[in-house]
Amino acid sequence: MPHLKRLATFIGLLAALVCRGAEPPIKLAPSARFELLAMEPSLHLVEGDITQGHATLTRLGGQAPTESMRQYHVEFPVFHFSPGRIVFQFVPTGTGPVRLRLGGVREAFSKDVFFKQEVSWSGIELRGATWSGESTAISATPVTSWHGGPVDLTIAVTENKKVHLVLNAQAVRTADMEEMKPIRGGSSPAHKARKRFSQGVVFRQWLELEPRNSGRLTYSEADLVNVKGEGFDHVRVPVAWHQHLQRGNALSPDAYAEVDALVAAAERQGMGIILALHGFGELATNPIAGSARFFALWDQVARHYAGRGSFLAFELLDEPVGNIPTKTLMTVYSEVIPAIRRISPDRTLFVPPSGSGTYTHLGRLRLPDEDDNLIVSLDCSEPAMFALQGSNGSSLRNIVFPGPPKTPLTAPEGVKLSSEEQRWLGRYNTKSGDLNPSHPRAIEDLLSFVARWSEFHGRPVYLGQLGCSAGIDPVSRVKYAEAFRIAAEARGLGWAFRGWKDDAYPYWDRKSNKALPGLKEALLPVSSVPAPAVQAQVSGRLAQVEAKISRQINQSLMAVGVLFVLAVLVAVWWSRRNHQQLLAVARRQAAVAPDDQEAIREGVIRQLAASMVDSALPRMAAERKELLLIQERAAQEIAELERRLEAAQAPLQARLQAYERQIAELQAQLLKKDQENEALIRAKIRMTQERLERFRSQSKTETELN
Repeated sequence: MPHLKRLATFIGLLAALVCRGAEPPIKLAPSARFELLAMEPSLHLVEGDITQGHATLTRLGGQAPTESMRQYHVEFPVFHFSPGRIVFQFVPTGTGPVRLRLGGVREAFSKDVFFKQEVSWSGIELRGATWSGESTAISATPVTSWHGGPVDLTIAVTENKKVHLVLNAQAVRTADMEEMKPIRGGSSPAHKARKRFSQGVVFRQWLELEPRNSGRLTYSEADLVNVKGEGFDHVRVPVAWHQHLQRGNALSPDAYAEVDALVAAAERQGMGIILALHGFGELATNPIAGSARFFALWDQVARHYAGRGSFLAFELLDEPVGNIPTKTLMTVYSEVIPAIRRISPDRTLFVPPSGSGTYTHLGRLRLPDEDDNLIVSLDCSEPAMFALQGSNGSSLRNIVFPGPPKTPLTAPEGVKLSSEEQRWLGRYNTKSGDLNPSHPRAIEDLLSFVARWSEFHGRPVYLGQLGCSAGIDPVSRVKYAEAFRIAAEARGLGWAFRGWKDDAYPYWDRKSNKALPGLKEALLPVSSVPAPAVQAQVSGRLAQVEAKISRQINQSLMAVGVLFVLAVLVAVWWSRRNHQQLLAVARRQAAVAPDDQEAIREGVIRQLAASMVDSALPRMAAERKELLLIQERAAQEIAELERRLEAAQAPLQARLQAYERQIAELQAQLLKKDQENEALIRAKIRMTQERLERFRSQSKTETELN
């Protein structure tokens, strides 16, 4: 197969380069990395925290605790078209030097050769400490580093004095470096499809499970009716197609039965549907064999649904098992996407980046330049400590959104938290406002980062995992869904709530057969339903008006037709009667020759025609004038209706915004009131304790006197 040949060619070139001892191959850096190391064994670095930007903060594992406490490692995604800003703080336990090493991501080209992925650092600021030696001059100018060529600076710190470090980093791009070509204009087929797949839900716990699984649900057209009734415009359906691959990589005939029924129902309901390949991990565990199965699978699925319209889209990967190497996935994309295009040229495809499909790998994504009907899909669950609590092995429970909690949260007894979990928990318990990690700011910062990438490359982005698990506090769950929806829509990102009626991420209550409390208001408020609800109302009203006009016109035309027929019959009868009378009078008054009778007949006909002009035609003209007046009044009614709808929409938006502001103010007042009440209660407790102590003293004194 073509993609296997490309893999073989790549492996051959790789071996040749290594054998020749060539310079490290250059590649665009997807992330930047810096390290802090206390130069004295007794000096530890504690309370490390990222106060701005999205980054991973770790300590080097596999060392003694005393060694691990001397260092921090920070890595964060970067782009080449704009700098990314990170603010990091820490507290030294002693006075002495700390090394700041500006490095780069460590990505292997071969066993002993690493890619040269350079990062440019600028705007370096230091507060709470000073630079040592040449570091002052180095920090004042932009510097470039990579994994094999780090830049070291020295910081002089003071015991227990908090240090703030500000850095701006940007990937370095050379003229000959491979880069995905941006799509300009914002009107590509993908952008148009993005509007069809704007607000959706995921049909989980179904086709991604084996048919014999006892927890497997079933979905039908009735579910689609409810989904549409709520205001969603599409459904996303994870399907484990690979479970149906037989010998020779042929899909079994029964693989399509349930999917076909839902696709047909979605078309009848006028809804979009995304079929997502779920849980395919062979690209990570066995790239060569996995690539062949992946190609065969999508070739068959594309052919099976080749005749379906644009309401149907494919998502090439959903939650793949394992960390898929970038080179493997990009090579597979370069073969599978054109293959699907040969079958369905206009099919919208959703494609995730490598790794686990998160935002951190956006910089590694390479899509075919000429294909403008691709939407990038991301697995986004930030802040993960809140959204994924109770799942994926998370240690913490009972986290609320937004933080901090009224009572500080502690880890369950016997559970040992990682350093990252400890750091997060400390901020969650103590920080207020947008400094708290469980806050809408965490979502907004992340989606702003994603939107920057989307805007530059001209590729729409879709978030297929909005929402958090059912075990979370219901009020926090609603607030989180609302914050995520607002942040996504403000940046033009499509989304799907990560469940419908499943047990883990439900939107719909199967018992009451309605949405769980608060979720519809959070995800589909009146102010956010586009144009869909308003346009539907306008369309419905216009249809009523048009039907009314049509009935009036038909009735008028029928009346005109009846009048016309009656006029003709009367005219014929009248003409015959008058014709006979005129002839009789003529014969009596004089003998008229046969030739003169014909002249008399023609004169009578002219008289009858004149009579018709004087009577029937004016009535027909009057009827036509009345019809024109009816049409004019109808047009005025439609224009007035549109004006009233537009006028009503603006106050509605204003009222909704006012209500939202009022709710936010009331929540703030409530929090403030809770704090005031708590302080008042504590004061009353202290007063009562003081009175109790005085009473005890007085009682003791009286006892001694007696």
